[in-house]
Amino acid sequence: MIEVVTKDNAHLYGEALEEMFRLRHEIYVKERNWVDLDRPDGLEKDQFDSPDATYLLAFEDNHVTGCVRLLPTTGPHLLGDVFPHLCEAAPVPRSEEVFEITRLCAHRDFRQPGQGGVLDKLVCGLFEHALSLGLRHMSMVTDAFLLAKGLQFGWKLRPLGLPAPYREGTCIACVATVDRSTLDGFYKIAGITGPVLNYVGIPKPSVDLPGEHVQRPASLH
Repeated sequence: MIEVVTKDNAHLYGEALEEMFRLRHEIYVKERNWVDLDRPDGLEKDQFDSPDATYLLAFEDNHVTGCVRLLPTTGPHLLGDVFPHLCEAAPVPRSEEVFEITRLCAHRDFRQPGQGGVLDKLVCGLFEHALSLGLRHMSMVTDAFLLAKGLQFGWKLRPLGLPAPYREGTCIACVATVDRSTLDGFYKIAGITGPVLNYVGIPKPSVDLPGEHVQRPASLH
């Protein structure tokens, strides 16, 4: 089950959102040693965890096992405000048809690939939500070593510049094409037969991409 959380239903997810921030701290600070993100309260939050953010939360036995954050690129976002220097080959994408992906992660016990695991479901949910919003692309800053893995999994990725070092490794800026064929490929690879998203307390977006039939995520409640 993947729940969609926005400013309009965040009041329903207070404990879950705190659990998400603790999970992010566990992964990015303790596992990956991103010391600049460390906070004494054990919550990994930054300036982009704003009311503009949309979160997809994965649950298992009522606990958050994975998450991802989406931000409109028309406002403040990580690539545009912190890493614009990564966009050497093209301008920073800023459009109502482009959202940014950040903080895609899963608890260490739920990272199995290709078996309908949490990360697979989150990726499927990302593209379900993006299609329902009418997005054309999603931008991201990712570790360079993940680029090949993304392409192997079926992401249609275009680098925006060359890889560049940062304190904990080497990163690269990319944009991913959003289309129905990519989502169908993700479903097949992950062994998922249908939509994974659940909208509670908010309406489901209903924008179709021109010329495409978009299968709407079905509510699980």
